[in-house]
Amino acid sequence: FDIFFSDGATKGDVFLSFAFTQASILTSHHLCIKDHYNARFEFLSDNEFELSFNVMGPKKDYSIQTQFTRI
Repeated sequence: FDIFFSDGATKGDVFLSFAFTQASILTSHHLCIKDHYNARFEFLSDNEFELSFNVMGPKKDYSIQTQFTRI
């Protein structure tokens, strides 16, 4: 599956693309000028998944981790 930019000069362009297989963990990488965005989806069950982003670059160094649960 693909995730697209929703605004700005790159609106509609692909941000990240994941090859969906039988694996429960999917990873993707996006290079934005000198900034590296590494994304990871981990499907924990039919009702939960976790999304992690690690961003590294000359002016960026952070991680985001979010767990999604169907309610």
